[in-house]
Amino acid sequence: MTQEQINQYTIGRTFNMNGLSSWSSEELIANDFAAYGKKLGEQEVIFISEKGTNKGASITQLAHWEEEGEILVSSKAEYRVVNTYTKGKRTYIEVEEMQKMGAKDKNDKTSIFNRWEDNTVKFLDKKESKEKKENEKSNKKDT
Repeated sequence: MTQEQINQYTIGRTFNMNGLSSWSSEELIANDFAAYGKKLGEQEVIFISEKGTNKGASITQLAHWEEEGEILVSSKAEYRVVNTYTKGKRTYIEVEEMQKMGAKDKNDKTSIFNRWEDNTVKFLDKKESKEKKENEKSNKKDT
C-alpha cells in the first residue's frame, strides 16, 4: 500500500476488501507477506482482526502450505478501523468486523470461528479425522 492509501484508514472508518480476501492466523506469515509488499515498493502493512470473522473460513486443511493458517474471507465482510499504529517501518491497522442487525455474536459457539488466536475454525485435522474413523470402525467390530 502507498502511504496515501494507509492514511485513509483512520479510526472509525468502515471498509470492505472489495472482493474475496486471504488472511493468515499466523503472525510470522503475515509479517512475511508485509515484507514482500516492501519488495514491491509498497509500505509494510498488517491488518489485525483480534475478534475474527463470521464471514470467513480456514482453508488450512485444503491449502498447499498448511503452515500459513490461511483464512478466506467473503467480499461481504465489512470492517471498522479501531486502531492504527506504527512499529519501525510497519503499519498495523486493527479492525473489527461490523455486524449486521440480527447477526450472531462473535462469541457464540456457532460462529464460523470465535477467536483469531485460536487459529480460527476448529476443523478436525487429518490425523484426528483418521483416528476418529478408526475408532468408529473398532467400536462397530466390538458390538
